[in-house]
Amino acid sequence: MRSFFFTLSKLLLKILFRVQVHGLENFQDCQSNKKLIISNHQSYLDAALIACFISKDLSFAVNTGVAELWWVKPFLKLITVFKLNPLEPMSTKSMIEHIKAGNNSVIFPEGRLTMTGSLMKVYNGPALIASASDATIIPVTLSGPERSFFSVLKGVMKLFLFPKINIYVHKPFKLELNSQARSREKREILGHSLYETMSRVSFESINLETNLYQALLDSGNVNGINKIIAIDAEKKSLSFKKLINSSIILGSKLKHKLSNEDKIGLMIPNSLACLVSFWSIVKAEKTPVMLNFSMGFQALKECLEISKLKYIISSRKFIEQASLDETLAKLQENGIEFIYIEDLINKINLFDKVSTFFTDKFTNYTKVKADDTALILFTSGSESSPKGVVLSHKNLIANCYQLKSCFDYNPQDILLNALPLFHSFGITGGMILPLLCGIKTLYYPSPLHYRIIPELAYQNDVTILYGTDSFLKSYALQAHSYDFYKLRYAIAGAEKLKDDTRKIWMDKFGVRILEAYGATEAAPGIAANTPLNNKVGSVGKLLPGIQYKLEDIPGISEGKKLLVQGPNLMKGYLLKDNPDILVKCGEWYDTGDIVSIDENGFLHIVGRVKRFAKIAGEMISLSYIEAVIMTIYQDSHFVVINVPDDKKGERLVLFTDKIDLNKNYLNESLKQAGLSELSIPKEVIQIERIPLLGSGKVDFNQLIQIYQKKHRNDSPQ
Repeated sequence: MRSFFFTLSKLLLKILFRVQVHGLENFQDCQSNKKLIISNHQSYLDAALIACFISKDLSFAVNTGVAELWWVKPFLKLITVFKLNPLEPMSTKSMIEHIKAGNNSVIFPEGRLTMTGSLMKVYNGPALIASASDATIIPVTLSGPERSFFSVLKGVMKLFLFPKINIYVHKPFKLELNSQARSREKREILGHSLYETMSRVSFESINLETNLYQALLDSGNVNGINKIIAIDAEKKSLSFKKLINSSIILGSKLKHKLSNEDKIGLMIPNSLACLVSFWSIVKAEKTPVMLNFSMGFQALKECLEISKLKYIISSRKFIEQASLDETLAKLQENGIEFIYIEDLINKINLFDKVSTFFTDKFTNYTKVKADDTALILFTSGSESSPKGVVLSHKNLIANCYQLKSCFDYNPQDILLNALPLFHSFGITGGMILPLLCGIKTLYYPSPLHYRIIPELAYQNDVTILYGTDSFLKSYALQAHSYDFYKLRYAIAGAEKLKDDTRKIWMDKFGVRILEAYGATEAAPGIAANTPLNNKVGSVGKLLPGIQYKLEDIPGISEGKKLLVQGPNLMKGYLLKDNPDILVKCGEWYDTGDIVSIDENGFLHIVGRVKRFAKIAGEMISLSYIEAVIMTIYQDSHFVVINVPDDKKGERLVLFTDKIDLNKNYLNESLKQAGLSELSIPKEVIQIERIPLLGSGKVDFNQLIQIYQKKHRNDSPQ
């Protein structure tokens, strides 16, 4: 009877849900007689799926409360059940003995069905059970049951009667731990290790061999083509259907008009027009080149030369409002042709609109491969000339799912993105990721409107906000204490998060800022603090799929240079000297950052290689000096740069917007803080405002120009 039930159940599940199992050999070939399957918990179907498609000879650890449900009891009679009460320590010990006796078992470490569709809290108990019983862990990832009516996600995401289900069986391993650890520490270390494993295998289950446009279509299918996916401050909106229809029409026109071009520039601020333009370029099988309109003509000209652009999509309204007529005229003099989004839209006729009804919009789009170029961004140019960063479809999709495997993004979220789309944080985290996750996004054209953005967050029930330290602090100072009442995540990147910014957000809004770290070359995420893995003062742990190594830097005793590799690392650089050649970064990408990694795997940024000065033979960290100064004055901004010096090689110059700074008091305070004489800036330049790039980073090039201009004016005639 039991065998017949499993055969019938397997057949029904196979037919109805088109179940596919990947990596079953990882379970079948495992020689251990103490196998422990750990799995994410997506629906009430999960146990049946594992029993039918992996092995019926498994005992399932079931919460005693669930085991007593009347409608669950009949099914439990057909499988081996071990009732586990997480509140009773003896229950855990019994489970350990059960596995030691040779019973292959299954545990769902989250302890409950997912309420978000993503991985939730992972209990320490299952990891302790695995370690104490010396079991071989076989991770399993279930994908698809959360979209069925057997889940508890009604109202959270769109559900389907019979969604396709995939079961991924991953390679077996054992949890290893230093036996010196105390009992409580041991449980926590094992629990974190298990959580990181489940995050990693969740990411490994994602199909990265696709392209951005297909990923957009898939998301539309899963989340509903009529779902509103983008809005702006004027309450205009786009659904998946409207975005895809618009990209089909405009993409066709661009493909016809620019048949000989493989790249198209895009120079529009955050808006629905920018969103439609981007996906139209992608649909036309061209590469979008995101242009920073705030960087000035000369730097912009360099970017165009690097990418060999001839055409730029922009907006007449934007050019007028941003007073870019002069820049536009100069670019046109250099052979650049502008295509205005208003003109493209005005040329859409009835035939174009009708034709989209006969276009098969939500099927396979396989013309573009995963490793093809998807996007060109430019490094900020804060420390040197900009470089063109070439990212593939795989790079971008991988980084989105690396982040999603650590954060419980879900279709109920509303994200406010004011970070510019020419910045990697803005375009990956603020545009591509929410589209792939079905998250409605509010696009706002400037992060500098400090009063408006908190009000928009309040009016639109925003749950996710990205920003740099400078932007987040400014929002906090201008906002009402209730403006961010719905906020789940405030994620900071691009510059170091200062303690006073963190404190004001916690004190005023009760919101914990999660600091992340990345680089344009990494699309951009490299590490992040998450709700379940968070350490103040760090930038979090490395994202799943990223490997690292550390290199010593002569003269620097604290920290080492970080090199990383992973599926999100760029194809290579386009450089000004030879734009025809793609300069690949090699097996490892050199971040240029000096870091330390603590015993729990949290990454701490010590500084950048370029942000060290060599004075009288000693390496001095400019970032550390700034951090010390910020402990003395917390109400102003301070930036230290190094300039050439005839006597000691280099000297330090401090820029600040604190007009009433007392230099003598500062110097004495720095000495009391333990800084050496070499680490104390020899010159202080007071300016009205620290110059920032559009991304929110400090514009070091402009600071150097201010310094040089000042000394030219001060020099004798």
